[in-house]
Amino acid sequence: MTPPRLQLRFPNRRALLASARAEGSDLSLFALGANDIPTGSDVTVEITVANTALFFELQGRVRMQVVAPFGRPGVGIAFGGPHKRAAAQMLAICAGRAADDGTALDSRHDVDVRCVVNVQGARVPGALKDVSNTGAFIGTRGHSVPQNDTELTIQLEPLFGRWGGRTLKARVVWVGQKKGVAGFGVRFLEASALVRDSVRRYFRAPVSRAPAL
Repeated sequence: MTPPRLQLRFPNRRALLASARAEGSDLSLFALGANDIPTGSDVTVEITVANTALFFELQGRVRMQVVAPFGRPGVGIAFGGPHKRAAAQMLAICAGRAADDGTALDSRHDVDVRCVVNVQGARVPGALKDVSNTGAFIGTRGHSVPQNDTELTIQLEPLFGRWGGRTLKARVVWVGQKKGVAGFGVRFLEASALVRDSVRRYFRAPVSRAPAL
């Protein structure tokens, strides 16, 4: 049976990037309003961006459905296996980078980036010690750490420890030590393309592939 075709049109590139998420070994895209395709169905997705000549055709699978009143109605479409690369290249192009940059963060990278973690109004100084396209480990240098499942904002290299710097939203998934450094692991809540754009300047060398956070 031929998979159903779903046509998505985004108002701009930023809206497309904001609809994307990294989920373990898959990339996913939220399709607003397209909630008539059953979960588990294979689907062909045609994607265009208003006022551009961009056109992408991807093969994915419906992972979840969202119906009112629980949120904006739509479906989450996952791109795994050989289809993940095509989705990652689309995100790289929309972010203004070379298509082959789309999977540049699939490996974990050692970094050492000063940061401030904002947790419900409290500010915890620390350092980003390694990062992938899905998450990171943050060393806290003896400061208190947030609890598991806490949502927070990571402010990278703020001036005087307070202003400026790029920010990333994340959720704590574990607390403990890594390579003798106390801290916590987070999973990013941002689109993977935005994560790359924020952290790629800090890369030193890739670490051997490790389990995702």
